[in-house]
Amino acid sequence: MSLINVCFPTTNNWNTLYMQYCNLKESLTEKYGEPYECEEDLIGRRQNKIIDLINGDISCNTNFSASVMGKVKLSLSGYEDLREGAVCLTYTDLLSVKKQKEIDDDDL
Repeated sequence: MSLINVCFPTTNNWNTLYMQYCNLKESLTEKYGEPYECEEDLIGRRQNKIIDLINGDISCNTNFSASVMGKVKLSLSGYEDLREGAVCLTYTDLLSVKKQKEIDDDDL
């Protein structure tokens, strides 16, 4: 499996962070269609939603089918040491593993 993880610059502003997430979600929906899985739990325990994200009290994860053998995951991640959060995109491609195996088998 090939995996590429991209995290955008961190911020301590919840509104900025969530707006980035929503804008990317909209763009990915236009490109890949409706997500096959979406978990958005935005009800935290504190007034500071970034701290709730860091503590796991808030979560945002959306998964798209990019192809038969690939997927794209959009998520929010919290960084305790920075007290900030970031939007992350993870691309997973199983087809490249199959191709690499065929190349490896040919080399044997």
